[in-house]
Amino acid sequence: MLTFPRNCFSFLIFPFLLVSASAKEETRNPFQVERLPERAWGSLEYYTLYLEPSDSFVSGMSDFKFWSSGTLWIFPTRDKEELFLIFQNAGLPEEWITRLLVAAKPVPQRPLIEIRPDADIVEGLSPQQRNRLYPHIHTESKETVFSDPYALMPGGIAEAALFPSGLRPELIGLLERLSFPRGRTMRFSDIYHVLGHTHSEEERLRVMKLLLREKAISAQLQIHPNSDTLKIAQYWSSGERNKRILPLLESVAATSGVEKIDIAHLLPSLPRRLLNTYPSPEGWRTRDLAPDCFWTSFSFFSESPSARLLENVAQTFEERYERASPPLQLGDLILIRREDDSSWLHACNYIAGGLAFTKNGSSPGRPWAIQRLEDITFRYLEEGKVGISFFRLKPEYLQ
Repeated sequence: MLTFPRNCFSFLIFPFLLVSASAKEETRNPFQVERLPERAWGSLEYYTLYLEPSDSFVSGMSDFKFWSSGTLWIFPTRDKEELFLIFQNAGLPEEWITRLLVAAKPVPQRPLIEIRPDADIVEGLSPQQRNRLYPHIHTESKETVFSDPYALMPGGIAEAALFPSGLRPELIGLLERLSFPRGRTMRFSDIYHVLGHTHSEEERLRVMKLLLREKAISAQLQIHPNSDTLKIAQYWSSGERNKRILPLLESVAATSGVEKIDIAHLLPSLPRRLLNTYPSPEGWRTRDLAPDCFWTSFSFFSESPSARLLENVAQTFEERYERASPPLQLGDLILIRREDDSSWLHACNYIAGGLAFTKNGSSPGRPWAIQRLEDITFRYLEEGKVGISFFRLKPEYLQ
């Protein structure tokens, strides 16, 4: 999360895109082709993909490697009266509180208390109790999977499991029962407990990959002999920032039996290379920083992006961007911010028809993908009311 000067907000705010946590999630069938109204970008249709990180990435995660140690709750206090109030405020029944306090053990030479909760308590917690209790489970200096849980795709485990995962139904059911809402997004923390119910390393891999699934969009531009390829190319060229488009469209239009082209071929060099991939350890990294949403969005038109951009995002924004006037164009910068303190939560790039190019966070377990802007903003609804602002690269920065 970044905080930019408040005068950035005077550029442009689209009030009709202010989103609050009271908004309703749209129900849709993810396995059908959606068609967008024809606009300057042409006629688009798209369908949903499910992306997962590789086995090698998952097997290197600490939660995967140390699952056999079991569920451990750590609280940043040595005061059992404070612990009692945490449990009471979370709505735990008295019998559970008594058992947990008996199991509580101070950590030597650290201001911490550890508890290994019984399985019936872990599985018996309601979603509301998890949401109230788990933010308190962390060390004095480090988050845990409880205070910083897995962020599930919109629709939670139920939607993630619509595409076959190879998991036993009882494991999927356990994952769903232990999920809980934070704001309007679904979260998951009890990974050690669930992995304790698996029968093999392959099953553990499948559990982890289900939690890490991301929805992505594969979109195609429909082209026919009568298409106005010059007009469509003007949109996808984005003011000459993205050249070489017209010959592509003309060749599709002239080829008998070919009526579509994947829009991946119409993107600038960097997003075209990154689309539907995951970061590699030897990728763009500087010091302890890895590619995130800000690096991705500010590098959209770059042929050779610099890792140094990870350290100079605010400066790049102030120097290179200006307000974006409607209509939106390919590559326009979309910034999502909190309404209360104006801190930036996320950045992505507009593609067309409510679709955006995004990387949700700096984790190597999050891919670069095209997603619906509604799905991108959905994960930030737990922050309360958020605002969406649009900016455009200044003409002198053709990159």
